[in-house]
Amino acid sequence: MAADEQVEVTVARCVSRDVQAIEVVVMRADRTPAKGVVVALHGPAAVCRTRTRADGRARFEGLAPGTYHYSLAAFDRDGWTPVGTEPLPADRAEGSRAPRWLEPPPAAKEIVRRVIPGDCMISIAYEHGLTVDTLWAHNPGLHTEGREPRMLVADEDTVRVPPIREHLEPVVAGYTAHVEIDGACAMELELLDRDGRPKAGASALLSLSTRAGQCLPPRTLHADPNGIVRDSIPADVDEGELLVSFAGTTCRRRLRFGRLQPPSRLGGVSERLGNHGYAPGPSGPTLEPGTTAALVAFQRAHALDPTGELDEKSTQALHADSD
Repeated sequence: MAADEQVEVTVARCVSRDVQAIEVVVMRADRTPAKGVVVALHGPAAVCRTRTRADGRARFEGLAPGTYHYSLAAFDRDGWTPVGTEPLPADRAEGSRAPRWLEPPPAAKEIVRRVIPGDCMISIAYEHGLTVDTLWAHNPGLHTEGREPRMLVADEDTVRVPPIREHLEPVVAGYTAHVEIDGACAMELELLDRDGRPKAGASALLSLSTRAGQCLPPRTLHADPNGIVRDSIPADVDEGELLVSFAGTTCRRRLRFGRLQPPSRLGGVSERLGNHGYAPGPSGPTLEPGTTAALVAFQRAHALDPTGELDEKSTQALHADSD
């Protein structure tokens, strides 16, 4: 039998009694339903799997009375939290569709993932059902150059992805179990005018798209007195656009997520200068004239010696202001 094959298990059924149902409702941290999540229901010696629908609900029918266990098959035990259970309404407490019981799958193994443009620890962790902390701790070799989990180098770094650690949670037939998954991260942006003053109270229309190409509904944000806008966004967001309205003017900024190189890299310097509006030149193996001019302007604005050289104080200032 091939390693990825599963064998269907025949389970004797009592037609008069095996009509109970179990539902598992999976929500994200922002209280939106999580569609397409694989939920596994564990019996005494077999497993039945299904995916959540658009409303975040997975349903199992044709069950005998008793206690079962469920898990989120593609999520590590630290990546989801059981919220509680409640009895199913009478009109959904039963269902006669027979479950398809399978043998439990073989144990998963660690994989090695080569980083591609747009990858960061946050997106890779989300893709494999892990928390960022778990994945980051599993890759100590990347804890160099002042890096944080958002900083990976495409076509150079590799990430070791550990197998998920399964967690089984009990649920009684005739009940709904509620679950929350860890699939969002915090975004914070500082809005400044050309003179470096905060755009307090500015209105910003945020449009986002995921790595799968899904366009999320636009949302309106408002800057605080320090010009800061904050929001919680899905971990698989890839690109976006921010349309900022302030004092009768409008400006548009493109956002790219998970593409920031470490500040010790010339590419990371160019990216950070661009984030501050200094329009650096193209990144390369040496500082280009445009990047040098942008670095001088940044140094002057931060009361640093305007040498145009990437010294330690300039690197620290770029890191502190951008990350």
